[in-house]
Amino acid sequence: MNSLRPALSLCVLLSGCASTPTSTVETIDTSTSSTESVVSTTPIEITTTTLPSVETMPPGWFLAGRVDSPIEIFESPGAELPILTLSESTDLGSQRVVLLLEGPLYEQDGWVRVAVPMKPSGTEGWARSSDLSLFPVDRWIEVSLTDRVLRVHVDNTVAWESAVAIGRPSNPTPIGHFFITDSVIINDETGPWGPHAFGTSAFSETVTEMNGSDAVIGIHGTNRPESIGEAASLGCIRLPNDAVLELATLVSPGVPVVIHE
Repeated sequence: MNSLRPALSLCVLLSGCASTPTSTVETIDTSTSSTESVVSTTPIEITTTTLPSVETMPPGWFLAGRVDSPIEIFESPGAELPILTLSESTDLGSQRVVLLLEGPLYEQDGWVRVAVPMKPSGTEGWARSSDLSLFPVDRWIEVSLTDRVLRVHVDNTVAWESAVAIGRPSNPTPIGHFFITDSVIINDETGPWGPHAFGTSAFSETVTEMNGSDAVIGIHGTNRPESIGEAASLGCIRLPNDAVLELATLVSPGVPVVIHE
């Protein structure tokens, strides 16, 4: 059975944010990490007359699960041995949530297929729904690399958008379906991450390692506002600082992120 790495500093995790990888990093105090969820994490009460699943969610709605204690992830429903165990907290100290991709399969003891926040991007696994506190999500993030814009869809309608900076050609922002894993207040808002940063389940495809950690793709503010609208980062998505603060009032862990051309 494998378990995830111990906690690391934010600047190690959001490695696509700085201009170049370095062997020395300044630890950022994340003791004021945001713990209030914009999207309600109130568990769904499952009864015989209400059986929520990914397949029965309205368009633009999703299911996520709060991890309240270490949870085992399996290769397939009903497998005997887990392939890894996810802790109840992320590396940044946030309450861990996972995004459901399929299920619960009530006819198969409630197994759910979940997105697993680990390399390679898009890793999936199966968990028991009884080990999760399921909650609905009514919004998602869209990032268009061509338009260099981030949009928040609420109830399947565009509710907010902002221009962004994306990864440079040599370090492109990965394309795919991901989700928000962390929402963190940055104490030094004059630094390269601005006043707020979000961790995602996406990983850089070109920066393979950063101080012994996988290179997480982040969404964050910046101290280089002139880079907004450009392909300028190591893969992270930069927003103006006022925009990232607005985004922090709209999304939280569990919200899906779709990045496309």
